[in-house]
Amino acid sequence: MTRDGRITHGCTGLYSEDNEASIRRVIENCRRLSKNPIGIQIGHARRKASSQVPWEGRDYLRADQNPWQTLAPSPLAFGEGWHVPRELTAGEVRGVTDAFAAGADRAKRIGFDVLELHSAHGYLLLMPKSSHSRYFSTERGPGASQNSGLLGFWIHQPKRRLNTVSRNATEGEEW
Repeated sequence: MTRDGRITHGCTGLYSEDNEASIRRVIENCRRLSKNPIGIQIGHARRKASSQVPWEGRDYLRADQNPWQTLAPSPLAFGEGWHVPRELTAGEVRGVTDAFAAGADRAKRIGFDVLELHSAHGYLLLMPKSSHSRYFSTERGPGASQNSGLLGFWIHQPKRRLNTVSRNATEGEEW
């Protein structure tokens, strides 16, 4: 939902007017060929961001590969050698929530029939429930240990902007 929330340099995004215009052209062409419903999956890769595309190994980006600062609720790297993410502030958590809402609005304007929030295996939405990196500092707000489920609640609100939604079950959680 944000440029820094992409996994790789090769990932598409729905975080700007340019992204929206490009994706709209693709969807309009698809609609000319088929009446089937079309969906989009949105997410934020958090500490798994800034990595290589799968065919180059899926490892973290090296200095000569244009890595970017990753963001997460905690400053814990995804693995050995990976970038240490910068801990999100409460304002940045709200910004990510707003970015999901803006992405949902863009998806609706484009004409998608389904919006799926990617919330599995290490993405920001699952982060507060992850046993590997679940904490926010209490000063950082909504993911503080006693409220670790609130981030998911806040971010799920944009899904209500579309009439038809798909739910992506998170690890160990039923919907």
